[in-house]
Amino acid sequence: MIKKDEMYIELIKPFLTGDEIRRYGFPSVQFYIIFIKKGWTNENSLNVSDKWEWFKNKCPAIASHLEKFSKTAEKRWDKGDYWWELRSCDYYDEFFKPKIIFPDIAKESRMIYDLRGLFVGNTAYIIPTNDLYLLGILNSKMIFFYYKRIASVLGDADRGGRLRWIYQDVVKIPIRTINFSDPADNARHDKMVAL
Repeated sequence: MIKKDEMYIELIKPFLTGDEIRRYGFPSVQFYIIFIKKGWTNENSLNVSDKWEWFKNKCPAIASHLEKFSKTAEKRWDKGDYWWELRSCDYYDEFFKPKIIFPDIAKESRMIYDLRGLFVGNTAYIIPTNDLYLLGILNSKMIFFYYKRIASVLGDADRGGRLRWIYQDVVKIPIRTINFSDPADNARHDKMVAL
């Protein structure tokens, strides 16, 4: 759709699942999400009474793709103002920022850094930050050793069981604050970022 009409860049976003995330990886995008936020139709269609007809004319390729799902989508409880819109979400803008992405279930630390505006669903989490030092710490063996002792585990963590990398637990990992006025601390930080 984007190749045919660049206006779709605004509405079609790259999407990752947790399974595609590999430590320090740069995953190729296999999936996309149609990203029409709640309120988008009303903001753009102004006083048009038949919103679906307006949408079909404005975004014919997307409308044609979505129309076959309309009966199911109309029954969704988590839709926007219209069935083709997403529900409200306080953190949509965070997907466009630099961020660390990690899967919700994994045998090891699998954090990646994203500058491409990748979206994820409920099989991954994001930490909006451009802190490469934090990325290195979270992917370290030391943090993995610590985390597998506190995390919920599917199986035995020491024998290949999968850990639940739940956002609320990950952000509680104790990470020492860098003292940037200390040259040794600064050097350790810079080395981690360089690596």
